[in-house]
Amino acid sequence: MEALIDEKKQILKDIDYFLYRRDKISVFTDAVEFDALDLSIRTVPYKQVERIERMNQIIAVYTDEQERKKFGEICSGINNMLSKMLDHYGDHLGEIYMELSGGKKAAGQYFTPYHVSRLLAEMTVGQSDLSDDKILTLNEPCCGSGGIIVATAETLKEHGINYTNNAVFVANDIDRNCALMCYLQTSWAAMPAVVLHQDTLTLQTWDKFITPAFALQYPKFVKALGSQSTM
Repeated sequence: MEALIDEKKQILKDIDYFLYRRDKISVFTDAVEFDALDLSIRTVPYKQVERIERMNQIIAVYTDEQERKKFGEICSGINNMLSKMLDHYGDHLGEIYMELSGGKKAAGQYFTPYHVSRLLAEMTVGQSDLSDDKILTLNEPCCGSGGIIVATAETLKEHGINYTNNAVFVANDIDRNCALMCYLQTSWAAMPAVVLHQDTLTLQTWDKFITPAFALQYPKFVKALGSQSTM
């Protein structure tokens, strides 16, 4: 049975409030960005003024009291859903995004179904050195909403590995919305991760987001990444 189905339905219902008023996928991505920026400024002192200004720009789009109230409910609904991630792993934001938009077909953007991500993760983890004293480093150069690396974290957990202490993830995507969805999901899954809004081919980087689990053990994970460090 699909986890968190009621929470997803409620988020979609709240977004439907904006039918004929605003583009629904824009409302969803606004809420994702608002939540991600709010979390980021509470996590590390990086671009805080710029991010607070951007949050103000987002909320200013919703011009009347009822719109702002409904937008706040969507933001709260996303956080409430993701707060249950450790009991119900999944690509929850990616599923909502795909339902609302169908992906960006012209760009060939289709998110991997979570059960396929789990299979890929099992194949990868099964070939890894899972010794207790080793910090695994994992990179996802086209992370989308983060489904594959969330699936990897769940698989590590099933193999008895405390990924919050013994793994570090670097995720990249050229699509800012994707990077923000990945950041939120890896944060709520207690994954030490650096998520980059980046062109993986040229390495041009526009923004970076550090999850709370990474920030709490910052020196250890920067050392583990070594030459891969994006700090």
